[in-house]
Amino acid sequence: MNNWTRGVDPGARGTIGVRAREFDQLMETFEPLCGGGSVVLERVERFIISQTRAVPRRALAGLVIELDVHGPGVSESARVERIIQGHFARRSGELRRELWVLLRRGAASLAIGVAFLSAFLALWQFAGPHLGDMPQATLMREGLLIFGWVAMWKPLEIFLYDWWPLVGERRLLDRLARMPVHVELGGKSTASAG
Repeated sequence: MNNWTRGVDPGARGTIGVRAREFDQLMETFEPLCGGGSVVLERVERFIISQTRAVPRRALAGLVIELDVHGPGVSESARVERIIQGHFARRSGELRRELWVLLRRGAASLAIGVAFLSAFLALWQFAGPHLGDMPQATLMREGLLIFGWVAMWKPLEIFLYDWWPLVGERRLLDRLARMPVHVELGGKSTASAG
């Protein structure tokens, strides 16, 4: 049996496998002004994430990448592991920032919604006694109350529903950022030394 680093065995349950002819089918190199970098291609990322969702949280053994090209071996394998783990760590950071923006927007929406609801209730407190029991008064009261609660719709949606899928996705990306990666080049096993 091969010596798999950090327990990444291609046959193990919970192992995600990806096969490609060369590195360019998995990742893209770009040259931002702050220095070069590589990112995992979107379709590869989607595949890895979808496969990870099918694996129980504690059962994720790692990622095995089989490439047809022959390469330098262990050093290239360690580079691929750094790129993949770094990619998912960056994506997790992006989601963390997105969550922070969403919660800030929710807090601002809540302040606006409470202000509107309070204004509508105050308006009714002022106008209600002057209108008496007329049918128009009931319509106005109910209309103001509905407008007030509609103003609360967005903050309630954010705080009840919108934030937790982002937290779940971020946790999944954090798992992927720590996932061990094993690379096989040209049918030859090379395990990263990370």
